[in-house]
Amino acid sequence: MEEEEASTSSATPPKKIRRMCHYNKDWENKYSWITKANVDTRAYCKICRNEFAVVEGLKGVNQHASTKKHKEVESAQAKSQRMDSFFTPKGSAQSEKVSLAELADIFHSLKHHISYLAQDCSLKVRKQTITDSKIVKQMTGGCTKCTAIVNQVLAPSSALIQWNWSKRI
Repeated sequence: MEEEEASTSSATPPKKIRRMCHYNKDWENKYSWITKANVDTRAYCKICRNEFAVVEGLKGVNQHASTKKHKEVESAQAKSQRMDSFFTPKGSAQSEKVSLAELADIFHSLKHHISYLAQDCSLKVRKQTITDSKIVKQMTGGCTKCTAIVNQVLAPSSALIQWNWSKRI
């Protein structure tokens, strides 16, 4: 009987017990694109918008980072600009300067009887020729915006100024 146990134990080696790894919060310090998924054994990639298994620990994270899809999306993301770069915070000094420049530009066009379409076209030309000015880059002046500024800002202000002048006479 002892011989039977000895022969079976030497024939098949004992199986190695595999431990399942769980998501480790410390990975977020090393990889900015990773976050925990709904299940402990999975992680979520913010870049690919995809879940992947982390049962093998950091090996699973590195395998995902080396996939073709992850690399392509990561390189595309590095080349593109963030949406924040297209907008200035409301109420900032830069935003105020842009608003004043737009207002002055539209007032000038109105004073010299320049159409809104021509004013919009001249602004586009200015953006292409004056490339070093952050204010000119952020200026907009389409027909709709020009009409709104004239009707809602310049016209009421000019009516108020005219009324105050008429009181003096």
